[in-house]
Amino acid sequence: DAAGNSSAANITLNETDLDDSAPTIAAQTFSYAENRAAGATVATVVAADNSGTVSGFSFTATGTNTSADGFYSISNTGVITLTADGAASAVNDFELGSNSGVYSVTASDAAGNSSAANITLAESNVNDAPSGADKAITINEDTSYTLVGADFGFTDVDGNALTAVTVNVPSNGTLTLNGVTVTDTTLATIAQINGGLLRFTPALNAN
Repeated sequence: DAAGNSSAANITLNETDLDDSAPTIAAQTFSYAENRAAGATVATVVAADNSGTVSGFSFTATGTNTSADGFYSISNTGVITLTADGAASAVNDFELGSNSGVYSVTASDAAGNSSAANITLAESNVNDAPSGADKAITINEDTSYTLVGADFGFTDVDGNALTAVTVNVPSNGTLTLNGVTVTDTTLATIAQINGGLLRFTPALNAN
């Protein structure tokens, strides 16, 4: 003090540990089947934090839970789902889309530390149902007609070939397969059809 008196004491300085360690997240690849409904889970991103738990995930490009293209949403637990826009887009149709996309995802902890990694979402093909087209065929009265594969207007987006058709009883005439009158839901193979075994005979004098 001003009079020159003094005394001493020990002063302890305690250092407080701060969480300055960012979560660890590695590049990951996920595959999901095409034609998924909105809200379907397509991936679950994994990350870890040495000081606790990962508190949230976001798409790096937007800083939000929605990807920049609007096709995917990620939850705070890392679950990526298809949005309504995504379900309606080409990324949900293998035959139309690019079939693979890379998105940077950021993992954060409660202390505000974060790190990012690229997440690849790859769409896999599902065998889509084929389609056929109506066809009108004109023949002479009391004349039989032998059907061929081209008569069924077959198309398949996956490139598969026609293997068989299911035929039903015609309303005005007779349909035979290898000489036997067909019943409803009779299966005729493409080999039988192209072999000239599926034949339609109209009712007598029908026109």
